[in-house]
Amino acid sequence: MLKLNKILLLLLTTPLQLIYFILLSIHQTYLKIFRKSYHNQYIKIISCGNIVAGGSGKTPLVSWLIDFCIIKNLSPAVLSRGYRSIGKKPRKLIGWQDNNDWQHWGDEASLLSKRHPKVPLYIDPNRRRSAEIACFDNNNILLLDDGFQQINIKKNLDLALFDATTPLKNLKLIPTGFLREPLSALTRASAIIIGKTNLNPTNAALIKQKLQKIVPNTPFFQTKYWPVSCVDENNKAHALNIFRDTQFKAISGIGSPSSFTKALQECNFNVISHKIFADHHTYKKQELINILATNQNWITTEKDAIRLKNHLPLFAKQGCRLYFLKMDIECEDDFKKFINLTLAST
Repeated sequence: MLKLNKILLLLLTTPLQLIYFILLSIHQTYLKIFRKSYHNQYIKIISCGNIVAGGSGKTPLVSWLIDFCIIKNLSPAVLSRGYRSIGKKPRKLIGWQDNNDWQHWGDEASLLSKRHPKVPLYIDPNRRRSAEIACFDNNNILLLDDGFQQINIKKNLDLALFDATTPLKNLKLIPTGFLREPLSALTRASAIIIGKTNLNPTNAALIKQKLQKIVPNTPFFQTKYWPVSCVDENNKAHALNIFRDTQFKAISGIGSPSSFTKALQECNFNVISHKIFADHHTYKKQELINILATNQNWITTEKDAIRLKNHLPLFAKQGCRLYFLKMDIECEDDFKKFINLTLAST
């Protein structure tokens, strides 16, 4: 019976997969023919993107690249599409304030601005247009967040990211898997980054093995994803070890909730439940009332904390504390040298 169900599912999804592939090909052909390509020889553009729907660690890598560029005395700016933001016009965000409305900018842009308040972010679904605007503001390097599909922008580096916790069975084209593009699209990548390898080193090796058959000559790098602190409602960071005996309930709405679960396990936290919402979920008062009880400790992700900030009075009213787990990535030395070569080239 199980085998029959698989056959029926295959018969149903294969035509849908073909339709998706045809529409994707038409869209990319349209971009190549009818959309003018953007190229600026005086400014470097590094893209962090993926071909997997959902989370792959793009925003943490962009954050790391910002710090890396600043150390090199460069003036980076970020180009973001402002996914699921309510703002439609091109806009610039610099100098994050806690009373900012994250919905106007998008949760990812808001997170980056909060971490890097002196770095300008240009939010616009039309990244070609925002690149042109950013070039007039004395920025000498542009970091393109989620830019792998922006084929009409000429990039100095086009980084394709994969999450080490992604099951191999998901590396199939939508709708049978989670791929936004076929694996053959990786031929456009300057390098492939497999992130969060410490959370699932075995699966990371399997992903690398599979992808190397597609692009054997493309450089591969790995990053690790480490918890560094717990941050409370007042943005005060606390050492992880003081929470070892604390009972938590977890809440998240991200692309890869399993990564958050594994990170909490790495901290040896006593997490009794994990309420999972869809990626980029906008939390509503009533759904939080339904799950909050008195005097509970809740833990979430840094990106979710942006979206939950307006509900902090509700947590306080119930006598609940809300922390987020701050994570940082660790990049290998070979990757730093690889980025340095691009930044130093003329």
